[in-house]
Amino acid sequence: MKYLLDPQQKEKMLQAMEPYMSLDQYGRTTIRNLYFDTDTYRLVRHSIEKPAYKEKLRIRSYSQAMPYSTVFVELKKKYKKIVYKRRIALPEKEAMEWVSGERHCSQESQISEEIDYFFQYYQDLHPAVFLSYEREAYYSEDHSDFRVTFDEKILCRQEDLSLESEVYGTPILPKERALMEIKCSGGIPLCLAMALLLGLVMAFAYMYRTRYTKSFVVTLALLPAVVCVVIMMVNGNVGTGVAVAGAFSLVRFRSVPGTAREICTLFLAMGAGLITGMGYLGFAVLFTLVLSLIFMLYNRLDFGAKKNGAVYKTFAITISEDLDYTEIFDDIFQEYALSHELIGVKTTNMGSLFRLTYHITLRDAAKEKEMIDKIRCRNGNLEIAVSRQETTITEL
Repeated sequence: MKYLLDPQQKEKMLQAMEPYMSLDQYGRTTIRNLYFDTDTYRLVRHSIEKPAYKEKLRIRSYSQAMPYSTVFVELKKKYKKIVYKRRIALPEKEAMEWVSGERHCSQESQISEEIDYFFQYYQDLHPAVFLSYEREAYYSEDHSDFRVTFDEKILCRQEDLSLESEVYGTPILPKERALMEIKCSGGIPLCLAMALLLGLVMAFAYMYRTRYTKSFVVTLALLPAVVCVVIMMVNGNVGTGVAVAGAFSLVRFRSVPGTAREICTLFLAMGAGLITGMGYLGFAVLFTLVLSLIFMLYNRLDFGAKKNGAVYKTFAITISEDLDYTEIFDDIFQEYALSHELIGVKTTNMGSLFRLTYHITLRDAAKEKEMIDKIRCRNGNLEIAVSRQETTITEL
């Protein structure tokens, strides 16, 4: 499974993985690959058609290769969305001579015979694409085959096709983006695949008739899978898993205020990930579908919206410094407002003016202009600004 992440999303993933996964022995490495194809690009054209079975051949190096440094000749096969990789470690000079047909492989094995047959079947294979990227690979500390990799600065070119050359080429990813890939033996666990699907369902439900940002929606789609992985890594210890998942899922709100809707949605996503991580897939699907439908229904009905929201106003009135602002508009407010509150006073224009901010509940919204006209007479027709009362920041 592969996902394109921005720097913030990658950082959240690393924080979630830190207690349970470690960087492998190579650290951050620049991987170089030579992919082979025919003159007519038969292999890549077949891959684009998305068949049930496809295969490709490449030579990989984990550093700039020298003639006698170790590289890997890899035969990758994909059948029904599960990837199988067979490879042989050889000196770079011998590997290139073997794939070019100048010699036989010095290591006689089942894998070498499969690669020989691959060349025999496709006949005119030759290096077609050079692909490089900087990779961070993490492995599970419980000694399972579960791995997560992050690839950045992915470059490709079709000239200077040698593992001994420098890294350069055309960037494939958008700037500062990372490609995250989740890997495990035998394919992705069913619970993780289900968590990813449920994350998408919740993301689409949240987007229905709601203002949203791309960053939050992507985070919401990935969060159930992240929590699911955490639960799997702690071997079902719900207490530990919830403590860790809860800590990193609310990182977004350290500096940016989060609305009640966003926080509730994050907890719903965490709940779905927790249930799938424990293996209760049927209940996870029911939980997600029911709550997503209820969420969409409430949005559709504008449940909780103020039906008389037009009467709640914020007035910003500018007056001269000569006027006593404490009671100057009280008689007007008593006539047109059910309640009023002076919430802020600010000097402006080098101290020659006051800017007064009121929270007002109107008796009749239709008489708002009439009230403003009377205030204009009182403040000398200086600036008056009227807006709806904002409750987003303090809605919790």
